[in-house]
Amino acid sequence: MRRAGIALLGSALIALTGLWLATAFIADVFAHQRALGAPLLMFGDEPIYAPWSILAWTSAHAEAFPKPFSVARLIVFGAFVLALLPVVIAARGKLGVKPFGAKAWGGADDAKAAGLFADTGAVLGKFGREILCFDGPEHQLLIGASRSGKGRGQVVPTLLAWPHSALVLDVKGELADGDARHRFPGTAGFRESLGPVLRLAPTRLDSASFNPLHEVRKGPNEVRDVQNIVEILVDPQGDGRHQDFWDRSAKTILVGVILHVLYAEPPERKTLAVVREKLRDLDATAQQMKSTLHRLGSTTNQPEVHPEVLHAAESFLAGEERLQSGVKATAQSFFGLFADEIVARNTATSDFRIGDLMCGPKPVTLYLQPPPSDALRLMPFLRLVINQFARALMEHQEKDAQGRPKRHRLILVLDEFPMLGRMPFFETMMGAMAGYGLKAFLVTQSLNHLTAEP
Repeated sequence: MRRAGIALLGSALIALTGLWLATAFIADVFAHQRALGAPLLMFGDEPIYAPWSILAWTSAHAEAFPKPFSVARLIVFGAFVLALLPVVIAARGKLGVKPFGAKAWGGADDAKAAGLFADTGAVLGKFGREILCFDGPEHQLLIGASRSGKGRGQVVPTLLAWPHSALVLDVKGELADGDARHRFPGTAGFRESLGPVLRLAPTRLDSASFNPLHEVRKGPNEVRDVQNIVEILVDPQGDGRHQDFWDRSAKTILVGVILHVLYAEPPERKTLAVVREKLRDLDATAQQMKSTLHRLGSTTNQPEVHPEVLHAAESFLAGEERLQSGVKATAQSFFGLFADEIVARNTATSDFRIGDLMCGPKPVTLYLQPPPSDALRLMPFLRLVINQFARALMEHQEKDAQGRPKRHRLILVLDEFPMLGRMPFFETMMGAMAGYGLKAFLVTQSLNHLTAEP
């Protein structure tokens, strides 16, 4: 209110000054003749006319003397335009709008208006002695060179200031356990005070277990759930190049084999390692797929072969020998990871369900910890896990894919996330994540790493 009053007063003074200058100009041109009327006051021998006298003089004499009055009008017009400046400046300040591209740092008021002094949330830095912390639903992108302090400056503080659930890509293991060489504290201890902490390290014996097939919902959603798993597995590097004829043909048989395993195998064998086992003798597996009664038909209520399983088996068996050999070799190549006994064991059961992170009684922290030496080999599995999490938790806004109500927000802290390659679903749905309680905190070393290959 005070700023607006000062702006209006300034505008009035500028306008009045313009009128006075125009009046003085005309009085000087006409040598203060009596026809101009009596002055407002005398300053020594100099008569001073009222500023608004120019208005009456213009009405009475402008037609007879157009040139001097044109100059006077120009003076008045310029003053009135200039008088708008204080009002515009005051209005922009009130709205918190700054000129686009202005080379200026924001101040404390700007930080406060942007919600950067929150008590919890994503830590962005410091402002004086205050921590800049943002608790809004918007995503964050952190870019910094290797060993530039991204972890200690923002990522670790964020995990210590975030009171909700977290999914953390922790390739080096430093985010969870720290680095004693650099007096770098980990976050797992604090996160345990909030709720359960899980470490999914597929190549370690002490890892938590997670079986992606346990997230397949039997019934109307089973085919699309399996297809989503296959889409990730057949693009192991995330470069979108594995889409030739053999790969497209392999997708069909893989969907059928996975569904067959889910229906025909006992609970302890419903795993991706068993799928790999079935692919080794795909001819015999295809024959089993054709003859196994997987479920009761939805219309007949009689035991039947699953239609998608039957379609996959018949398509494979109908091909000539060379075609079958190519499809078999391609399908097997995508499951080489599960030849590793430790990986097979860690993906045979599940110590948690995806929905536990948002629907459990307490916030859950899940650290994905592939060792750098195995990061490339484990990339398909990591991509699969993150993709499954995003899809399952974005099925409904208020509940997870299993129908449990959501109780916690979830932050996805993905350190060095470009190593995951392209994930079209993740890229497409980032704009909608906030509406489902998900927030992304992405960390990379360079903007160049974000460029998606055509």
